[in-house]
Amino acid sequence: MSLEVLGLPGHRPTPVFRRLEKKVKDADERLLKLVTKWAFLKAGPKFEIARFDGSIITYQGIAFAGSPVLVFWNGFIEPYIENESLEILEEAGTLATECDLPPDTVIEEARCLLHVIVRRVFSKMADVDRTLRGDGIHFPELKDVTSHIAAMSAYIDSEAQIVTLKASRKRDDSPHNINLSGCNNAQIQLGNNNIQVLQISVQKLVEEVARSNDAEAKSRLQKLLENSTVASILGAGASALFGML
Repeated sequence: MSLEVLGLPGHRPTPVFRRLEKKVKDADERLLKLVTKWAFLKAGPKFEIARFDGSIITYQGIAFAGSPVLVFWNGFIEPYIENESLEILEEAGTLATECDLPPDTVIEEARCLLHVIVRRVFSKMADVDRTLRGDGIHFPELKDVTSHIAAMSAYIDSEAQIVTLKASRKRDDSPHNINLSGCNNAQIQLGNNNIQVLQISVQKLVEEVARSNDAEAKSRLQKLLENSTVASILGAGASALFGML
């Protein structure tokens, strides 16, 4: 049985997409290995596999019926998927914040990739289940995994929304910088962590505001020039600039 390709065909990636994709592919590989290991349940030697909580599942000389089926389909893989998904979503939120990218866009990439993982993992489980229920020659129909996929996808969507809200809050709360240097040939640097930059001489700024009829702009600029830190940066020119207003 061929699995869905792990990717987002036709998607226009963000600058951090490749990093997220690498993390998603690593997680996908780990999850598929866990599922594939169940295919050796009836191989002969004692079968052992760890649950997410560290406890060990052990079977030997048993058919894939009753207890093994219940363990396989009821809560074995889900905690692993939840843990991998949360780590990847948190990483997406962090990357969005650090790279000053829209959190909803970056986290949506991660969410969509995780949905592909979910479909791939449960499709693989259905394939392993079919193999174990067969006799080597005849095999039953594949188990319908629609409900499993829907439940896990809903979990991912919920966590993605939480991470998006957290990352958006951090972005809104990030400091805005104003850097002044010199007077006649000065630069004013404005922006969110210096990402957005506007360059203009301080004298030119004061002249333009002085010519305007904007009383509020003049008042705000006067308060800025009165600031002790700004005055120390501009030096003696601060008084002259203030006088122009």
